[in-house]
Amino acid sequence: MSIVCQSWTVQRMRRSNRRNQGGAALVELAIVLVLFMVPLLLGIIEVGRLIYTYKTLIHQAHHTARYLSVQVPGENHAAAKCLFKTGKLQNTCVDSDSLFSGFNDVTFELTIEDASNSAAKKGISTGNATYPANVNVVTITANKYPYTFIFSDLFNAPAMVFGPISSTYRQVN
Repeated sequence: MSIVCQSWTVQRMRRSNRRNQGGAALVELAIVLVLFMVPLLLGIIEVGRLIYTYKTLIHQAHHTARYLSVQVPGENHAAAKCLFKTGKLQNTCVDSDSLFSGFNDVTFELTIEDASNSAAKKGISTGNATYPANVNVVTITANKYPYTFIFSDLFNAPAMVFGPISSTYRQVN
């Protein structure tokens, strides 16, 4: 009888040890998720924001150059700068309407070059000596946009600065 009782006690202890191990595995899983998965998720969010910001800058440059391509050279530059910064066609911009806060930074440069203000961009020669012809072009260039990471305080990451992003379109004569 004592052998039966003893084996029953041993089996009971083994079952309780298995249950205790299940709890330990759950605690280990929670630690792994916190230490590895959360930083991975934060990194994915930052990369997504970075790509979104870059693609938006490219889109705004194309959109603004396309707008200026149907304008007379030298006209509506103020409206074009507002179009780039706010996405709205208006003559005066309010800093609070900007798509990104980096547009209001002092280092950010937005330049418009067309036949009215740039000797180098006056035109592209398309003719020959007998029949000279020029095509006017307009170029929008966004330079030194400061991208600030959301979690820069957490990771002590410095701001990143985008290089020149430009778009060139043919302009009316």
